[in-house]
Amino acid sequence: MSRVTMPPEETTPFRQGGPTAHGPRTAGAREVVLGPGLEAHAERLAPVVRECGFTLATSRSAGGGGQVVLLGIGAGEAVAPVLDGCPPASVAVVVFLAEPGPQAVREAYRRGVAEVLLPGEQPLAAAVTDLLQEMAQTACAAGEAPGSGSGGLLGVSDRIGEINSMIALMGPADSTVLIQGASGTGKELAARAVHAASPRKDEPFVPINCGAIPADLLEAELFGHTKGAFTGAVRAREGRFAKAGAGTLFLDEIGEMSADLQIKLLRVLEERTYEPVGSSQPQRFDSRVLAATNQDLEEAVAEGRFREDLFHRLNVLSLELPTLSERGEAEIGYLFDYFLDHLNRQHGTAVHGVTPLARRLLTTYAWPGNVRELRNLAERVVILKREGQVEPADLPPKIRGLSVETKPAPGGATQADMERDVLLGEGRDMKSEVEAFENRMIRQALEATGGNRNQAARLLGVKRTTLVEKLKKRNLA
Repeated sequence: MSRVTMPPEETTPFRQGGPTAHGPRTAGAREVVLGPGLEAHAERLAPVVRECGFTLATSRSAGGGGQVVLLGIGAGEAVAPVLDGCPPASVAVVVFLAEPGPQAVREAYRRGVAEVLLPGEQPLAAAVTDLLQEMAQTACAAGEAPGSGSGGLLGVSDRIGEINSMIALMGPADSTVLIQGASGTGKELAARAVHAASPRKDEPFVPINCGAIPADLLEAELFGHTKGAFTGAVRAREGRFAKAGAGTLFLDEIGEMSADLQIKLLRVLEERTYEPVGSSQPQRFDSRVLAATNQDLEEAVAEGRFREDLFHRLNVLSLELPTLSERGEAEIGYLFDYFLDHLNRQHGTAVHGVTPLARRLLTTYAWPGNVRELRNLAERVVILKREGQVEPADLPPKIRGLSVETKPAPGGATQADMERDVLLGEGRDMKSEVEAFENRMIRQALEATGGNRNQAARLLGVKRTTLVEKLKKRNLA
């Protein structure tokens, strides 16, 4: 399956669709709707959809929140008639295009399609599987149970239980919510959970990362623009406020917003109206606004980097998300097991269980990247190990306490001390540990090079004769 980007002459910083729309527009989807061109394949695709953790809905139910609509457009078939009945402003629409004609691609993106995909020689079922697995992986990155639609953060700690209870109370309210927490703690997931618990749950959830868009473009991205409002504005375009409609607008990394735009946003929130760039006609909006930041906004206010009045306008309700270390050792172990289970199903692997030492190393590591870092580690382990129990050698050196800042383990011991003591206590010796690690590296190098020993030796940084000798001596050939 390959993605088709919009041809260069059509590309604009304000385009909603394209390869990157996959994360923000489809990550929260729970239902898959088979639209024109794919409805006839429902019986064949239903097991695929269920296996990826989603539910299958009919095209008659399209238009609600938490959906992604899949369409198929055959060779020579016009795009416009197929898209006429679809709701790209309300739900994500993904088009499987039989041939990559430039006109068809342009027309699909003009109409707000989230993504255009080419199955190519890959069977349709396999292409749909790849798409849904990537969506589930995106959702899983912050700890969301893919396709569950249950809302809230995944976890077993009392702190997470309290946060989920607060989300359940905040959802029905229509007040703004400010979500604060370090990167990787699940701020967007919490925002989606608030939306899912609200009366607006069947309306769009529209996120925008205020720190990822240049300041001079962010205003037009938020409020839209008229034709000719600036160089390159060849047509009028709706902004995120308009796209959110009666749903929820999520302003991520609000602390990165420029001072000028902070003033405009404050006025918009107070008056419930906005003006597209290039227009003097106020437009009303009915969306709920949620915001998130990894900064300490009170400190930013004290330092003059963020407006105090805007801070208080956003901070009607607030959520403070804990770091992964603050959530406790039981939580770390639970989430790692959950990610292993999910990723095993995704990659067709069989990595089950964690040795006591490896688990102890995991639960005492500081986790500066929080849940996102834990999930990425689980994926690395699953891909490289393929099967068996997770051992200390499968973990990166920094998690084993080597040349990295560590936090004290129980009793004041460091991770390095703990690893040394437990390794010796389990009766392991350095020679066997090193040999096991080398064997894994050799197998991975051979797998990556298709069994080519010359290339594998270069990849490993050893002579070919050395590699061949190890293969024979260890019966790895």
